Amino acid sequence: ALCYGIYKGDLPEQTEKSRLIAFVDIGYTALQASIVAFNKGKLKMIATAFDPSLGGRDFDRVIMDSMHDDFKKRYKIDAYSTDKAKLKLRGECEKAKTLMSSNVQPIPISLECFIDEKDVSGRISRADFEELSKPLLERIRNTLANLLKEAGMLICY
Repeated sequence: ALCYGIYKGDLPEQTEKSRLIAFVDIGYTALQASIVAFNKGKLKMIATAFDPSLGGRDFDRVIMDSMHDDFKKRYKIDAYSTDKAKLKLRGECEKAKTLMSSNVQPIPISLECFIDEKDVSGRISRADFEELSKPLLERIRNTLANLLKEAGMLICY
């Protein structure tokens, strides 16, 4: 917020109504959100909200669990049976999540020599990912609703 305010040249004067900006940071392990009021040379933190146990890793896990179930059904293997397999799967699922943000086609997930030298592959579409992520998205919505409530702002859907 401070960096935003320092470099923003078109902020209202201190005698004018503040500009309210919401900052939302979904990191690897936690969600942080804040609403800040800006004027030239001044900022005021209006409200903050957190979900300390919701982050990108949870979205990775949604894809991992989907692939785990798929591989178990189609290949009769347990993708979580070893740490090495789990790490390999996590890496591919992180890549798939990133690719999904800019692609509408289903994203392939391929792992060579995954378990017992078996090659496996699967795919996940953005629609499936969003459906599987609904509980996580609801937690984000709740955190942001709490933020707006703390700031005294109305929630409009």
